[in-house]
Amino acid sequence: MKTTASKSIRVTKLIGMDVHNQENEKIGAVQDIVVDDEGQVQYAALKFSTFLGLGKKLFAIPWEEVEFKTGVQGEHKLILDVSKQQLKSVDGFDDDDWPEIANEEEMADLHEHHGGGHSEEQ
Repeated sequence: MKTTASKSIRVTKLIGMDVHNQENEKIGAVQDIVVDDEGQVQYAALKFSTFLGLGKKLFAIPWEEVEFKTGVQGEHKLILDVSKQQLKSVDGFDDDDWPEIANEEEMADLHEHHGGGHSEEQ
């Protein structure tokens, strides 16, 4: 996860937090956060807004794809650098069939084919 400040936030505050894209459009909310047996966050399970036509599917988004920002007044915001159109091309999963790990290849493919702006931290 990329951060723009050294502030921290409890995971319980992240659950249910809205996720916005770079255009500041609300695209969904954090349903859950999945960690591995070593305590490392693997992915955020996001439920995208129904106006996207994605139904009740959840989406495994690699944690490093989510940008955590803290505003000047201490407010927290989660940013995912994808458009609404890009999200429609990502396969989701059902609430009773959670993946073991985030599908990083799928996210890379999403960015490659749709011109997303993901970049690795230096």
